[in-house]
Amino acid sequence: MKEYGKLFVVLTLVAFLCGAVLAFTYEWTQEPIRQAAEARLLNSLRRVVPASEESPQPLDLPAANGPTVRFFHFPSSGAVAFTVRTDQGYGGAIDLLVGLDRQGRITGLDVLTHNETPGLGSQILKPAFIQQFPGQPLHETDWRLLQEGGAVQGISGATISSRAFCDALRKALALYQTYRAQHDLLSTTSTDTHAP
Repeated sequence: MKEYGKLFVVLTLVAFLCGAVLAFTYEWTQEPIRQAAEARLLNSLRRVVPASEESPQPLDLPAANGPTVRFFHFPSSGAVAFTVRTDQGYGGAIDLLVGLDRQGRITGLDVLTHNETPGLGSQILKPAFIQQFPGQPLHETDWRLLQEGGAVQGISGATISSRAFCDALRKALALYQTYRAQHDLLSTTSTDTHAP
């Protein structure tokens, strides 16, 4: 019985030490992980709004039927960037960063996360697919595949991934309309508040 008592004490100490090491490691790595994520996002923002030299201003706005969405506004150019998610991918969710100019034309797209099949659906990352979108007006384009009467040249053998990309762009349009309505309202209220 005495042996079990010693074993219990030793195992408790080992578990405590392991827990302390894990907690310390978690705390120690949180800030570098956060900084790396911010750096990746900043690089993505520069890719999707390439002409802008200024730092984006984050603006959190509630979406119509969902959580708050963070928009990145570039005041001098009027450009905006934001993330949108579709769950329609072959491998599940696809997160897309969309950049738009003042007129609502796409300045760039960056796939942030995806689980599409390597060599097929993962071709949504390739320039040959992505380069068809910059310059397209988000609100005037039919975001369906060409074979379905839309404007998007899909990826051969990866119809589901191509459709998911179109779904993300339709969702981006809805988010952008929310942004325009609320941002314009905020701008008007701010101007009225500061008017003499």
